[in-house]
Amino acid sequence: MVYTRIAPQHETDWLVFSSCLFLFPCVYAVIYRMWFYATVLWATSFFSCVYWIYPIHGFRRNMDLWFSKVAFFVFFGSGILYVRPLPFALIGYSGAVIIGVCFYMSHATFDSPIRNWWKFHVWFHILLMCEQFLVLHCIYHRQS
Repeated sequence: MVYTRIAPQHETDWLVFSSCLFLFPCVYAVIYRMWFYATVLWATSFFSCVYWIYPIHGFRRNMDLWFSKVAFFVFFGSGILYVRPLPFALIGYSGAVIIGVCFYMSHATFDSPIRNWWKFHVWFHILLMCEQFLVLHCIYHRQS
């Protein structure tokens, strides 16, 4: 069986790095004893890194897609429930729109002759990390 990389390594190396960024909010969640969120973030970062090291269709890709969806629903739902103060809500909701644009552009430019899709996906990861911090911060301050 021949395995074909979904993208060249010089593009996916950046995605391995940006997937590790989810470990920063994971550490924040551990420090403040938010174990559920820490577990979700660690698993998402782990499976994303494992997939992007050598991106091919198969089990690793399915696990990455599954855990990214779980993390999306956990943090989007928690954001709706806990991000209530107006300044945080404005940042959170506008950030969610920009994240959506980056995700769309990552997919829309994947087959483009100008290979910028990975840059959009790296920004997608960076902005997700920022939003995760925002949600965790609001959860912590709401519970304390």
